[in-house]
Amino acid sequence: MRFFNKKTMPAMLGAGIEYYDLALYGYLAPVLAPVFFPSFKLTTAYFFYFSIEFFSSIIQILGAQWFGRMGDRIGRKKALYSSMLGTSLVTGFMSLIPGYAQLGFFATALFILARISQSFFLGGEYNGGAIYCLEHEKNTDQHGYISGVYCAFTVIGILCASAIATLVYAVGSSYFRVAYLLSFIFAICTLRWRTKMRETPEYEQAQGDTTRPIFVTMMTLVIASVFVGLLHGIPSRVFNALLPIQTGIDQKTLMLINTLFLSVYTLLMVLFGYFSDRVGARKVMFTSALTTALLSYPLFVLIKTNELSLILFVKSVYVILAAAFAGPFHALAQSMFSVGHRYVSISTCYACGKCISTLTIALSFLLYEKTGSIVSISGILIFLSLVAMVSLRRKYV
Repeated sequence: MRFFNKKTMPAMLGAGIEYYDLALYGYLAPVLAPVFFPSFKLTTAYFFYFSIEFFSSIIQILGAQWFGRMGDRIGRKKALYSSMLGTSLVTGFMSLIPGYAQLGFFATALFILARISQSFFLGGEYNGGAIYCLEHEKNTDQHGYISGVYCAFTVIGILCASAIATLVYAVGSSYFRVAYLLSFIFAICTLRWRTKMRETPEYEQAQGDTTRPIFVTMMTLVIASVFVGLLHGIPSRVFNALLPIQTGIDQKTLMLINTLFLSVYTLLMVLFGYFSDRVGARKVMFTSALTTALLSYPLFVLIKTNELSLILFVKSVYVILAAAFAGPFHALAQSMFSVGHRYVSISTCYACGKCISTLTIALSFLLYEKTGSIVSISGILIFLSLVAMVSLRRKYV
C-alpha cells in the first residue's frame, strides 16, 4: 500500500484516464462509426474509424518528442502537468461535438481533429507517468511489481470505459457525450492534484547525464510496444466489432463479457509484474509471446464455432497472455535507458509502436472483409509474436 501515496497517485490516475479515453474510442466504435461515417458500409466505416487512430498515433509521436524532451530537460513534474492540461481541454471539447446529422462533413472533421489533438497530449502522459512512479522507487527489485500496479490502473480505466459503454448501449447512443464529459471531470480533478507532485529523486540526482541509447535498444522497445498494442487490441477492439457480425452475439452481451474479463485482467497485471521481479521481465514477456505464437490459430478456430462457451475460453487465454506481456513492460523499458534520455526515448518508442499496431488493427478489418474469415486475423498475431520473441532475445545496452 505504500505505493499508493500523494507522490505517485496523480500519475497513476492519469494513466487510468488516458486508457479510459482510448478504450472508450474502441468500445464505442459501433456507436460512433455510424454517427460520424453514416454513408459507408459498416466494415468500411470501421476501417476509416480505426484509421484515425493511425494518424493520431503519428501525432502522438510528435507529442512524445515534445513532452519527452520537456521531461528530460526541465523535469517529469512539468511535463506530466502540461500533458494532462491539454488532454483535459480536448476531452471536454469532444463531449460537445455534434454528429454528422447536425453538421455534416464538419462534424466528422471536428471529431477527427479532436481525436488527433488528444493523441498529441497523450504522447507525454502514459509512459511519463510510469517513469515518474518507478523513479520514486529506489529498489529496482520491485520495479516489476510497480509496473504491474501502474498497468492495473490503465486496466481500471479500460474497465470504467467498458462499464460506461455498456450503459451507453443500454440507454441510447446519443449519450456517448456523457462518457467523454465524465473523463473531462476526472482529468480536471487529477490536474489539480498534480500541482502538488514532487520531482523524482533519481532525476534530480542525474542532472548532466548524456548517455544516448543505441538503435537495437530503441527497436526492441518499439517491437514490444507493437505487440502490447496488438495483443490487447485484437482480442478486444477487433473482437468487439466483428463478433456480432461473425457470431450474431449482441453488443450488450459482448460488453458485459469485456467488463468481466477486465476485472480479472487488472489482478493479473499486478501478479505478472510481481512474478517478473523474481524471474526477470524479459523472460516473462518472451514466454507470453511464444505462447501467443503457438495458440493463436487454434484459438481463432474456436471463435469460428460461434459457441459462447468457447469464445469465453478464448478471451480468458488472451487476457492471461496480454497481462503477462504488459505487466512487466515498464520495468523492462525503465532498465533500458539512462535517466537523461529516458522520458523522450521510452515515450517515442512506445508511440511508434502504437502507430504500427493501430494501423495493423485497422488493416485487420480489411483482411476480414477480403477473406470473410476471422481466423485469417490470427496470422497477424502469430507473425508479430515471432518478431517480439526474436527482439527480446537480443542483447541491448
